[in-house]
Amino acid sequence: MPYLGAEPTAHHGINSYKYIASGGSQTTFPTSPGGADADGAVLSYDVGDGSCQVFLNGIKLDRSDITATNSTQVVLAACTDGDIVHVQAVKALTVGDVVPASTGGTFSGAVVAAAGATVPSGQTLTIASGATIANSGTATGFSASTLAAATTVGTGVAEDTKIVFDGNAQDYYMGLDDTDDDLKIGLGSAVGTTAHMVFDETGAVTKPLQPCVLVNPNATQTNFAVNADVTVLWQTEVFDIGGDFASNTFTAPVTGKYLVSYSVRLENLDSASAYYYVGLVASNRGYYPIMSPDQFAADVPYWSMTGSITIDMDTSDTFYVIVRQNNGGVQSDISPNSSSYLSIVLVA
Repeated sequence: MPYLGAEPTAHHGINSYKYIASGGSQTTFPTSPGGADADGAVLSYDVGDGSCQVFLNGIKLDRSDITATNSTQVVLAACTDGDIVHVQAVKALTVGDVVPASTGGTFSGAVVAAAGATVPSGQTLTIASGATIANSGTATGFSASTLAAATTVGTGVAEDTKIVFDGNAQDYYMGLDDTDDDLKIGLGSAVGTTAHMVFDETGAVTKPLQPCVLVNPNATQTNFAVNADVTVLWQTEVFDIGGDFASNTFTAPVTGKYLVSYSVRLENLDSASAYYYVGLVASNRGYYPIMSPDQFAADVPYWSMTGSITIDMDTSDTFYVIVRQNNGGVQSDISPNSSSYLSIVLVA
């Protein structure tokens, strides 16, 4: 039948839905929960007396002529194909569960700010002591600020606590590693990964990646040549942090000052020779401590030439050790194992 009367219009607080009966015997609108009306809207109402009003061809139906009990459908007593059904659903508004704008209050649930929300200039956003700011993504736009004189990082639970310095090419962290309760400074953003400096509870400070080498020979260099620079062979690496020692040569990984300690034990020294020296050969300069056995009345069974020095090295500079016998016979040896050693460590 044709539409009679003025079509109802939506009012504030009321949602309006429109359906056209079809199929000869349709009385349920929509036919299934979640179905859309003629405008694509999905019916939803609060169950209760007066929660929804139904108009059939512009005429309001009595409450006894409809069933509205599941919040997603209404059922009419009778309909004819082509009838226009309007449902006006009243949504309850609970005004008691609000925080007043003038005096403020407490939110017990999650509060989500819309994109672009700001704290106006001159206003203060206060975060109470003990509160936690959780960030599920990457927060941007924070400017540098001054920490309070007493600032606590962490809450005392079993977790790593850290400050991360987010750089362009590299990140660095400073934090407490909960695994061993050591304070660490290192590369990256995960505490304990690539630790550069570690402070333990006893007060000991270690540098796990600091360049440091200790080597010694494992075989005698017998009857080394006279009047020639002979490279000392260091076949055994006791340790080599950073892998900077190879082929009897140390290569500086970074520019700095390196402490060199050495002991070269010579055997069967010829008293007829003018002198022996141990040469510390570095890229920037060399050092040649000399010992003269011609002061002795006979050949010397053994003599250790030992010393230490701090040298300057640039990145990729090299360092190695030589011995030289000037004049005399070919009879002298370099003693192996712990009798001879070379140690190099970056100190500054």
